[in-house]
Amino acid sequence: MKDAIKEILLTIKDEQIKERILRLHADILHEMQTRPSSVRYHHKTEGGMYRHVHEVMVNALAIYNLTPELYSCTRDEVILATYVHDLDKLDRYIPNQDEWRKKKFDQDFDYNPDVIVVNQTAKVVQVCAEYGILLSDLVLNAVTFHHGGFASDLASVYPAAQSHAMKPLSILLHCADLISSHIQGKGN
Repeated sequence: MKDAIKEILLTIKDEQIKERILRLHADILHEMQTRPSSVRYHHKTEGGMYRHVHEVMVNALAIYNLTPELYSCTRDEVILATYVHDLDKLDRYIPNQDEWRKKKFDQDFDYNPDVIVVNQTAKVVQVCAEYGILLSDLVLNAVTFHHGGFASDLASVYPAAQSHAMKPLSILLHCADLISSHIQGKGN
């Protein structure tokens, strides 16, 4: 079976980043292909994580390629940010063993009670660091704000986060993520 995400990762120009991200991808591919991207909202079935990440990558690159000068970043940074944006979800969900809840809520997966909850961006940084992938401030900003112009854990500490912190790459990632989660992944 063709690995569409790997095909995009292979286009990264920075050879060091490419080698490390491909190693990470090889190690997590099974989880991406067997886990959902959420338990209730979008891409909630087996393989939803893979489909969602691929859609976000394709969407972001399509938008970026129209006018790359608007985003003050490289194509490699778009690929990296879109690929890692949801790495915090890799161990968050487990198959739902409760048949009643599975049928009542149409929920094949549930939250993993053994996962220690940490800041989503911190978890992404941890996973990347294990592979020697250091994320730039721009990519960190995009990952942190990929759900929009707020991040509940930052807004209380950094009031300007609500209105000024999103950089063009964050906006691009947010839009690509919205298209995938609210249009492409609905009902799935």
